[in-house]
Amino acid sequence: MAKSQEKRNEKARTDTIVGKNIRNTRKARKISMTEMAHLLDVSPSHMGLLERGERGVTAVNLARLKSIFDVPLDTLFGDSSTDILTHPDSDAQAYRLKINSILSKLSVRNLEVVVCLVSELSKDKNSEV
Repeated sequence: MAKSQEKRNEKARTDTIVGKNIRNTRKARKISMTEMAHLLDVSPSHMGLLERGERGVTAVNLARLKSIFDVPLDTLFGDSSTDILTHPDSDAQAYRLKINSILSKLSVRNLEVVVCLVSELSKDKNSEV
């Protein structure tokens, strides 16, 4: 087999592994494909191509994924996403991502309302302690 064909096969295997890890982690964190596409600044159809390994993930999006999932970059390249899924803050991180996605769509006025609500919730929690 020619070296160029071997390189293409290796890239395809890597793209498939990374895509599978992205999909598994996204689902485990209860993030929709649309939300993940928004966070990566790609279209939902492109997100599907990435998750199926039909497109490679850019270096910029690898850095974003590392930040979104709060994992070491090499974890995305492993044959199993177990390390990602068992990260201790995965549930909290999923909520943070959902909240961030929602907040990014709000007007300044609505953001002010959210700040007031969160402040009130924080006061209630502090009084319970």
